[in-house]
Amino acid sequence: MSSLLASAGGAVVGSLFTAGATLWNLKKARSLSRAKFLYDLHKDFFVDETYRSALNHLDDSDNTIKGLVQKEDAKLLQLLNAFELVAYFVKTRELEEKDAEALLGYYLDCFQKHPSLSDYINDKSKSFETLRTFVSRRKNPHGA
Repeated sequence: MSSLLASAGGAVVGSLFTAGATLWNLKKARSLSRAKFLYDLHKDFFVDETYRSALNHLDDSDNTIKGLVQKEDAKLLQLLNAFELVAYFVKTRELEEKDAEALLGYYLDCFQKHPSLSDYINDKSKSFETLRTFVSRRKNPHGA
């Protein structure tokens, strides 16, 4: 009987060790996946040319932004759609809010700084619901 208990105890310890190792490997893999996701997001916004000109315009005067908004500039809309996707990733917890803020907070501040752009995002007919909600509930804007 005692050898049966010892054998069962050994099996339990072995199972717990295996479960612990599996959880550790899963956590490590998830961290690496998160790091790759953030790297790819950084590359999409700051290395590739896709959003560069629109991002650069966010530092311009509001008159320049107003002109881009009024003509619904394709590159600006492409940028807003990318931010809508980022906001969706935050909403679905694929991306942590602190990571979105660290990576893109300055540009989110620019959205709020330019009244014409802010009004455009807040226009319910423009379909930026997730971005609108994300921008409006930001806890720690970079400018604050």
